[in-house]
Amino acid sequence: MRLLKKFRKNELDTFYLRKLFKQFYDIEIGPYSYGGCFDVYNIAPGTKIGKFCSFASGVMVISTNHDPTKITTHPFLFKPYLGVVKEDFRVVRNVHIGNDVWIGQNAIILPSVSSIGDGAVIGAGAVVTKDVPPYAIAVGAPARVIKYRFDQPTIDNLLETKWWDWSEKKIFENWQDFLDPGKFSKHFLKVNYHEIEKKSIR
Repeated sequence: MRLLKKFRKNELDTFYLRKLFKQFYDIEIGPYSYGGCFDVYNIAPGTKIGKFCSFASGVMVISTNHDPTKITTHPFLFKPYLGVVKEDFRVVRNVHIGNDVWIGQNAIILPSVSSIGDGAVIGAGAVVTKDVPPYAIAVGAPARVIKYRFDQPTIDNLLETKWWDWSEKKIFENWQDFLDPGKFSKHFLKVNYHEIEKKSIR
């Protein structure tokens, strides 16, 4: 624990950095989330990011887009600072990124996305055009779900535990249980992992 606390003098748990991002950029970043989420040029205002998320560099979250239904897609139609229009008429669509989400390098999340579920994984270079379910692994352009990290009963139980809301002490003292779904289930889930496996076989 002492070594961990010594290491954690950065964005992993800096309360004031998260406060600044919320106050000045309207970007909510949960505790222990780190990496490319702290990029005001790539993460759109209004984005909400949960706890323990891992963002690689170059991740982009876009909340508005050019409008192809207008005569021109040029920004003079929606950027007031260009001196033509007085306000941006486009609809802003904010995304909520859950907890324990891993997003690979240069992934792009488009305005058509409203939610990326807890525990999801987004592959490097993916272009996400629709919502991603909890614990899904999505890759490609456009991104598609290729598999899930665990079976559905395990996913349901993990979502019920909400381990990311546990105390820091409980999480880090039990780190070894996080290495093995069976052990984690045995100690913390209401339904035992081996019981789940037996039901799945039936």
